[in-house]
Amino acid sequence: MEVHVCGNFCFGGVPRGAMEVHAVDATLLEDGRTSLKNILDGVQVHGHADAKLKGLGAVAQLQQQSRPTFLLLTGKGIKNIHIWKFQPPLAGEEAIWDCLYDTPTNGNTIHLLAFYRNNDKLWGISQSDTQKLRLWDLSGEETDVDRKKRPPHQDVAHSAGALGIAGGIAICGGDGRYNQCSIVSLDQPKSAYNHTELALPSTGVPTLGRQRRGDLKQVVRVATLVNNSNHALLELDDGSIVHYQAALVGAPKLQILSEETTGIAPLPADFWCRTLCMRDIP
Repeated sequence: MEVHVCGNFCFGGVPRGAMEVHAVDATLLEDGRTSLKNILDGVQVHGHADAKLKGLGAVAQLQQQSRPTFLLLTGKGIKNIHIWKFQPPLAGEEAIWDCLYDTPTNGNTIHLLAFYRNNDKLWGISQSDTQKLRLWDLSGEETDVDRKKRPPHQDVAHSAGALGIAGGIAICGGDGRYNQCSIVSLDQPKSAYNHTELALPSTGVPTLGRQRRGDLKQVVRVATLVNNSNHALLELDDGSIVHYQAALVGAPKLQILSEETTGIAPLPADFWCRTLCMRDIP
């Protein structure tokens, strides 16, 4: 199950396989109307099923709209990206689910979808296996610009190893990046200098001489805040957790986190996977 919170709405769908997405409207609860005897009476659920809703990956709310309007990116696990528009119902009407685009990406299975807003630009982001990040210009959906058959797009240099999006940066790691990760700027997609290499902090006693395979670590997963590029959590292939923190001056910092400071226990030897997530608490 993949869940995306956007404003007073929560969108849920299965990343692969299922064709149904539900939009949960919690506006009555957010407005503080607590006189309801049953809290579920303050929740409205709008569901829709379509083959092109497979693989929900990201949700963004459009600005400057006369009524609440959301864009959904779907297509995880397949080769085409689908961009949907959702509008909750007005009085006496049905909710609107409209597939705006059905377009191929760059030929391989999609595994990452996200949105990024930079000033007056709204970008959809997709990444297919072994390929660079692709930015889709969706700003026209917030204006009266005529919709094209396919959104304008551009690929981000040095981003083939992207594991997650944090605000205006992509965090890259994975195969071939031993003892280092890379921070790539989404605001300079074509620049040859849009990335910064960072050495991973040591997780044990320093090794003298040539490194053995067991000394080589790589980032396998990241947890990010979609609209915040200041912090991220990186998981290494030995189960260690590293905190990424942007710096006001100079290079970003990477710090190994311990169980004493975070409450996150080390992975047992027979445990093969876990899910990390981050939440900004006001």
